[in-house]
Amino acid sequence: MNHAHHTDDRGIAAVVLQLKTELAEILHTRFQILKTELKEKLDLSKTALPLLAGALVFLFGGFAALTFALIALVHAALVDNPFSWAIGGTIVAFLYLVLGLAGLLWLKRVVRPADMIPTRTLKVLKQDQTWLEKEVA
Repeated sequence: MNHAHHTDDRGIAAVVLQLKTELAEILHTRFQILKTELKEKLDLSKTALPLLAGALVFLFGGFAALTFALIALVHAALVDNPFSWAIGGTIVAFLYLVLGLAGLLWLKRVVRPADMIPTRTLKVLKQDQTWLEKEVA
């Protein structure tokens, strides 16, 4: 009887060692999935940042041109000059604003905050949790 107890201990130790090894493999795999997914998200943001910078340049240009147009309108109202300065400034301002807003809208379509969440990894981890709950039960 004492011999059977010794065999059970060895069997339990082997099972614990196997579980430990499998858990380490699962964690390593999940870490690799998370690392890959976060790299993909980072690559996307590397693309998004130059687009954001470009959109901001156009918005700033639109603001500067609109400011010039307002100055020209005031100048034209106070001095007997034609309104060609104001019309030209307004056209340039709206052109820059349209380009800047189009860039921001495109950027918004390409990059969403929800897209930065590692959804595949979370899904796999949820499946692991369900599997573990079934195994323990």
